[in-house]
Amino acid sequence: MYLINDKKDYFFIISWTYLVGLMVFSIIGDRGLLTSLSLWAEQQQLHKDIGLLENQVKNLQQDVFAFHHQDRRIYEYARETFNMQQDNEIQYIFGKRP
Repeated sequence: MYLINDKKDYFFIISWTYLVGLMVFSIIGDRGLLTSLSLWAEQQQLHKDIGLLENQVKNLQQDVFAFHHQDRRIYEYARETFNMQQDNEIQYIFGKRP
């Protein structure tokens, strides 16, 4: 068994205990490495979601611009989405194949 004889040994043991404790708490603590890794993964997912939302916003802005400046686009949208038709017009709607 190792006996502690002088002050150097006390300092050495206390220093190592402090460093080991610091390392353990930096890994599993409230703001430790494990928590940081999960937060990093969540941040990456949020950045991807932001990119997708920015693309959707651009597409919506283009659609709004087209609807605002082109009457033909409104006409096409009404025919495609709401199956609207003009007077004396026969419209055939084909279902999608399974």
